[in-house]
Amino acid sequence: MAPAGSLVGDEKPFTEMVYGLVSGVAYGLTSPVVGHPLDTVKTNMQVKPQYKGKSMIFVFKDMISSSGWRSIYKGFLPPLLGSAAYRGVQFSAYSGACSYAESIPLLASPIPFMGGLHPSVIVGAIAGALARSSIESPLDYMKVRSQTGQSFLLNPPSSPPANFKQILPHLTPKQLLHLYSGFVPTFLRTAFLFTAFFSLVDSSVRHIPDIINAPTYGPFFKGGICATSAWGFAFPLETVKSVVQADKKFEGKGTLTAMRTIVKEDGVLSLYRGFSAGASRSFFANGASMMVYQMFQKNLRSKE
Repeated sequence: MAPAGSLVGDEKPFTEMVYGLVSGVAYGLTSPVVGHPLDTVKTNMQVKPQYKGKSMIFVFKDMISSSGWRSIYKGFLPPLLGSAAYRGVQFSAYSGACSYAESIPLLASPIPFMGGLHPSVIVGAIAGALARSSIESPLDYMKVRSQTGQSFLLNPPSSPPANFKQILPHLTPKQLLHLYSGFVPTFLRTAFLFTAFFSLVDSSVRHIPDIINAPTYGPFFKGGICATSAWGFAFPLETVKSVVQADKKFEGKGTLTAMRTIVKEDGVLSLYRGFSAGASRSFFANGASMMVYQMFQKNLRSKE
């Protein structure tokens, strides 16, 4: 029997995939509504030279004063739709892979010196990362380019397209491939993030059940604290991803090449540019979203 508070239950892998998909979509619709303004601030801190060394509050105020309140919701539609899709897929893939891996004795045995962590959790995390990155990468590219005032089209027309119908003629195979700029750092970031996040959740369920199972702050702890802690490990790759997607001089460059260039030009700490905004977004958005996720999980399992 799965411990109370676990993200994966005891049903068959397919059933767990369905539960993860439905709850993940609800999670995904909640997250951008809460976190997109801070995500826009984070992206601008990462990629715009005028914001180097500036605080989150300064950047937020400067964006509002120069471009108005609508500027912090630039690029909102792609992540809203994408978040529902890729978070549904990520939780579905994680739940199914983790559930299936638990049926394999080698993957269901605790890893030595890891506090009881099962390899099945890591298998699920990698499956979730691959599934999410396949959907997220092109949508995230569109979001980052929109947030920084650039076109996501390979050869943009002289006047910006007014609607999706005007974009359709530009969606050639070459353009679609171009939307996957930054896929490798996106996948690596997500793999690091998920492995840390799901491991922290798994550990907290077993070691601090009274906190993790509390009706209100338990889910918020899982989403806010665990996800934000995990971001600390993955954030340098998030910075590399944003720069590769936003700065044309990094187009076609490898992840390590881009990381070395960033560190050489601006120092190691530059890999954490925008972390204050990113961590704030993660805490509130993931905390609120996990509350919604757990509510859906509870309702789905109560119908069994």
